[in-house]
Amino acid sequence: MESSANALPSTPANIQDRGCLNASNANVTNFISVKLSGKHSYLLWKAQILCMLGSNDMRGIVDAAFVTPRDYGSETMSKYNYLVKCWIFGSVTKDVLVMCSVSVRRKLFGKN
Repeated sequence: MESSANALPSTPANIQDRGCLNASNANVTNFISVKLSGKHSYLLWKAQILCMLGSNDMRGIVDAAFVTPRDYGSETMSKYNYLVKCWIFGSVTKDVLVMCSVSVRRKLFGKN
């Protein structure tokens, strides 16, 4: 039996880190059945990605109409941002990734 001395305290930061860890275990291909491949698949893809984000309390990252909890530290928010980018990249076709403009790449990666 594990002693309570080894358990992490339930601080907001530790709870958020656990939430990010749980969310990162979600395989995007299990939840997003329609990859974004162009205009014709956008509405179905958007509905699925928003559901996935909502189920992990992450809609506020992509939609200002939803509140992101204020007590998320910058390190935790950075982890969530990267996770959302990974989910998006994993849910679009290679052709869509190639079509990303330089300005989008700059926004995502901060460089050309």
